[in-house]
Amino acid sequence: MVFAIAVLLLPYLSGCRRVMPFALALLACRSRVDLGPHNPVDVVAGAGAGLLLGGPLTLLVGVPAHRPARRDRGSPAREQLTPVPQRHSPVCSRT
Repeated sequence: MVFAIAVLLLPYLSGCRRVMPFALALLACRSRVDLGPHNPVDVVAGAGAGLLLGGPLTLLVGVPAHRPARRDRGSPAREQLTPVPQRHSPVCSRT
């Protein structure tokens, strides 16, 4: 069940934040084995079932609409600014 929730969270997260739900799911699985209520094979089977159920559940719940990247969401005032010409340093220039 924990892995199904991790798969459901994937469309809502970006970058390295996408690893966090799976890391927490692995910690939950590890604690179940260490504390003794489950055998390792039970935990692996449950994780596989969660991964298999997470895909259809994601389609059932829906994927959020794509938001433009932060650099694309500039204000209109920012678009009216003229760019500043770049100066090249003599140290970095190739001659």
